[in-house]
Parts: sequence; C-alpha cells; structure tokens
Amino acid sequence: ASFFEDGTETLTAVAGNGYSYSQLGGALANGGAGVFVNGASAGWIRLATSTPSMEVTARIGTIAANSSTTQYFIGYTNLANAGATYETAPTAGCFFTASSTQANWRAICRTALATATNIDTGIASTSVSTGAGKWNTFRIDADSTYATFWIKNGDGIMTKVADISTTYPSTTALNAGIHWGRTTGTQAIQFDFFGLNVQWRKFTPNL
Repeated sequence: ASFFEDGTETLTAVAGNGYSYSQLGGALANGGAGVFVNGASAGWIRLATSTPSMEVTARIGTIAANSSTTQYFIGYTNLANAGATYETAPTAGCFFTASSTQANWRAICRTALATATNIDTGIASTSVSTGAGKWNTFRIDADSTYATFWIKNGDGIMTKVADISTTYPSTTALNAGIHWGRTTGTQAIQFDFFGLNVQWRKFTPNL
C-alpha cells in the first residue's frame, strides 16, 4: 500500500496497548490524506470484473473539534489518489463513510455525486463528538451486480449491514483504500487503521 496526501498531511506509526497501528493526520483546510492498495495503474479495480474483497480495522481518532466539512472514507472510490482533491467526496464508488455532521457510519454506492444509494448502518462513528471512536472492522465484498457491506462492531461478530445493487459502479475504474478530507478548519485530524487487505474473492465450484 502507498501513502498519498495533498498538502503536509502525515502517516505515523503509533504504539497501542500490545499492538501498533497507522494514523493518518493533518491540520490544514482543503486537505486530506489516504493509504491505497497498489495496483497496476491508478483506478485499477473494476468491481464487476475484479470482484474484490477489502477489509480493514479502523477508527476515527481523538477529535478536538471537528470542522463541519470533515469526511472519512473506507472502500472503493474514484478519488485520484496522487491528486489534490481529497476534500471533495468521491463521485463514484462503493464505500463506508462518516462525517462530522452524522453520527453513524453509512454504506454508499454511487455512479455520480447525485446518483447514490445511502444506507445508515446504525454503527456509531463518534465523528460528531470528542474522543476516539471504537475500533471496528470493515469489509466490502463486490460482485458483478452488487456490493455487500460488513462491520464487526468492536469485539462483536462480523455482521452484514447492507446489500447495494442500485447505483452500482460496476465498470468504473476505482482505487481501494482509506482516506479523509475536508474543505474548512485547521483542527488536528486523526484517522487510525491497521490490517488493510484487498484480495480477489475466491471461486467456489458447483460440484
């Protein structure tokens, strides 16, 4: 995986209680940063033909005072990872998102900014409050016509939170990763994660 940012944002290794994790940070307006799984080219995944499965454990870190435009993303997006538009929401993809104006993680598939299916997962992101969020494990399995979204809430079990087949970007070139972005505010941002993995879904023969 590779780290990208559009200003002076950072990727830092942090020691936890018996484990370590990575932290995406920054304190600039019109900024953002992310880590993306390397592929043959930018926008190397097409959901219908690649049929990928992505999993990562993540949390929104300690928040002093989130600005009203902060957004967090996990999954497949058409963000130009080497560009400077992290503050702009992806216009296509299938991903989890949280923001400083919503209390829960949401599952979204969209083919355009105004053409989207948006499902409230019911799992708190804590992005509207102070303090660090809970560690959750996120997974998105993509197939030819739909994506299945899963969340392991803290120490719970992996639970399906959404199936989305409408507004599905089956042939759009996408990247897989985790990132944050915002247009206003200079408060310190912390987006923590570990165990980022993308693999092709395994074929089970009908014997």
